[in-house]
Amino acid sequence: MQATSNLATENLTTRAASHDSALGGLRIIDMSGLAGQYCGKMFADLGADVILVEPPGGSPTRRDGPFLSAQAHHEMSLTFSYFNSGKRSIVLNLDTAGGQMLLRKLVSKSDLLIESERPGVMAARRLNYDSLVSEFSNIVMTSITPFGQTGPYAHYEAEDITLLALGGLLSLGGYYCAPAVPAVWNGGMETVTNIPSWKEVFERYPPNRDILLAQDPKEFIAVMERWMEAYCSCGGELIPGLPDDDARGLDIPALVFRSGASDYNHPRETSEQVAALLPNAQLVEPPWPDTEWIDRARGIWQGFERWPLLAPQLLEWAQTALR
Repeated sequence: MQATSNLATENLTTRAASHDSALGGLRIIDMSGLAGQYCGKMFADLGADVILVEPPGGSPTRRDGPFLSAQAHHEMSLTFSYFNSGKRSIVLNLDTAGGQMLLRKLVSKSDLLIESERPGVMAARRLNYDSLVSEFSNIVMTSITPFGQTGPYAHYEAEDITLLALGGLLSLGGYYCAPAVPAVWNGGMETVTNIPSWKEVFERYPPNRDILLAQDPKEFIAVMERWMEAYCSCGGELIPGLPDDDARGLDIPALVFRSGASDYNHPRETSEQVAALLPNAQLVEPPWPDTEWIDRARGIWQGFERWPLLAPQLLEWAQTALR
């Protein structure tokens, strides 16, 4: 067993977090990789005592760039520094009896354990939830894997883009930004400038091209994926990001245009449910035929060129509802 100097000189059961902070007094063991280290960081930011458990050689995240001063060194990774700021750390070889014993000692004085090993690894070490909870009844444990601990996909590996595709988000959000994700993934930011759907953006304001090219590819993909998450349905949230109970408490006026019955991207039922959810909403028919969205998809209409047709209804509604 090896321990980094910030823990080697103190008792492992000493809690370092202040009780004055939101989560002060809680101890979190973070033995996850990139999939879970942000989770641990949020606990640390709120005052919990988070201990990062690294394997011999250090966390794989230490080898992820970018690096400070362009030095590819395990102490220079800005990715590792960001995801693990505010944490203490210790190196344990969990494939040895000594490392497992020390982890159990940490668990005995901790509240939560976060891990992202492949299914079966923790069980083989007798460090899975069933083994730990039988000895430490108060421990809470979360295991982060692409497809859970059981099932036909349990042992598959995955990247963000794989999970987005299998979860349906790339299909649902694909109309707007899916072409940009694989373009950047395979060819960098320059390839986005050749996508037809972006031409109007550059024609409207030519400097947009230079602004786009200056974007970091990973950050650009992350923004596209976050945008697509707006299509992800969530229990108790008809409007993504807005709990239904909060929506029912909004008494501001709202005008909802009913979707077309043939519009598979914006189901009519959704617009009707939104209007029913908002207490001061008015549901109206739009000034175009039921096939409007399909006509746009076929190229009969370009983008949102017919949206000015909404102006008379919006003005009439505003004059009465917003007085």
